[in-house]
Amino acid sequence: MIKVFIVYYPGAIDKKWADKFLNQQENAQCKLFRSEKREKQFVLGRIIATYALCSLMSVSKKQICFCRDVFGKPYLKGYDDISFNISHSGDYIACAISDSAVGIDIELLRDVYDHGVLEFLADEEQRYLKAIPEQNKCKEFFDIWTKKESYIKMIGKGLSISMRSFSVLSQEDCMYHRILGEAIIIGNVCSKEETQSPEVKYICATELDDYLVNKLWE
Repeated sequence: MIKVFIVYYPGAIDKKWADKFLNQQENAQCKLFRSEKREKQFVLGRIIATYALCSLMSVSKKQICFCRDVFGKPYLKGYDDISFNISHSGDYIACAISDSAVGIDIELLRDVYDHGVLEFLADEEQRYLKAIPEQNKCKEFFDIWTKKESYIKMIGKGLSISMRSFSVLSQEDCMYHRILGEAIIIGNVCSKEETQSPEVKYICATELDDYLVNKLWE
């Protein structure tokens, strides 16, 4: 079982959300960010994760406690059978929830493809990108990139895993599921066990605002 919640939130967020929503440690971490954009992404990531977990588990916010392991991977205290992961890009936030290890990554498509980025990829991936038509390179690069990021996030070992050490084109120890393949954004979910495509729920900004105002503090 994998469920993915995606929200597009283009507006600014009320700073009181961070004060009311984040715990003391998270609030201190949030204040270290050098840009309001990054702060917004962090707060919204916690909010959408809480929204998703409360909805699926039928619990209140008071029963949700986020922690991090020694590698920095977030986990839900007291619920060893639930795995979740968060990703953000621009004004998009996504959260994947599963009953087994899961990772997710989303990326806005942008013109970053050149030969310089290839050095972060495995040799097989580099050969593949060099061989395809120029007009396909950007999207294919980000498809590979989001798969690699989601895999690293799934296994939860952080930067101790080199991006060049594995190729998503020939992996056999996990499965990838495309969740976004639009003209402006692409995303992938990685799981070791789940073969079925994730169930995806799109949340509009007004729905999230309603949740914050009327239900979050119950």
